[in-house]
Amino acid sequence: MEESSSVPLMYANSIYEHLDYLVYDEKYELDPANIKLLQTLGSGHFGDVYLGILNLNGAKIPVAVKKTKQLATIQQTEGNRSPEECNKIWQMERDSLRDELKIMAHIGAHANVVRLIGAVTTSKDDYCLVTEYCEYGSLDTFLQNKMDLGLFMNEIVTEDNAGYVIRGRECVYKVVHRDVALRNVLLKSDYTLKVADFGLSRLASDDGCYFQLRNVAVPIRSTAPEAMKVGRFSEHSECWAYGVALWELFTFSKKQPYTEECPEGYNDIMAFLTAGNRLTVPSTAPKPMYVE
Repeated sequence: MEESSSVPLMYANSIYEHLDYLVYDEKYELDPANIKLLQTLGSGHFGDVYLGILNLNGAKIPVAVKKTKQLATIQQTEGNRSPEECNKIWQMERDSLRDELKIMAHIGAHANVVRLIGAVTTSKDDYCLVTEYCEYGSLDTFLQNKMDLGLFMNEIVTEDNAGYVIRGRECVYKVVHRDVALRNVLLKSDYTLKVADFGLSRLASDDGCYFQLRNVAVPIRSTAPEAMKVGRFSEHSECWAYGVALWELFTFSKKQPYTEECPEGYNDIMAFLTAGNRLTVPSTAPKPMYVE
């Protein structure tokens, strides 16, 4: 599980935080009766992703369904928190899913971005986000499994994967993803890569920057130092995260970034980077792609 750090920040302008000005297009609204959940694909602290079947215009298609946990479940698992705190957590997770829906609808279709199929927003208990199903799961797990089986992953395939990831990222105009990592890149059965998980994404302002306004957990192992220190996200911090994703790719996701260099986590990583240190160039990385 990715470590995260909550960076306390306050800024005056909140327009880029909640995305309230983005309008949800009701053409995406689905009838919950047409969605059948089959099995859990992934489970987080406050949300789950399921493999489901969607009955759409008479056809039954496999989909991924992202839902927040029920309030009662959060209250049960967070027994040390008050009902008010649990309700606040539940509402924040619901807002996050709503924001992800708006961002994905704003982005539109692209070959290397996971496709939004629809959502259920009119039912409190069935509130969910529905996307295309990527049969081979996340790229990090796929690479780990291949390595565990002793299967060879050649350099050409790895370079192609790097290209797919950057094409998916480049298409997201004026959107700061904030969580570019191989665990958020999904793989179709035809080996097409799809950038996914826009839960931390926000629209950038006119100068291309986004300032974090709330105490939000960010993935410390792929977040640029300036973003961790002052909450400033931009195309530069996105490039940093992409560089870390390349490191993951060329090490076949055998371990998390900075595992050896910084065993103590956040403070170690910040000190390591502030001192001018960087991740070691993987031996499999093509020289034209990696410049020390």
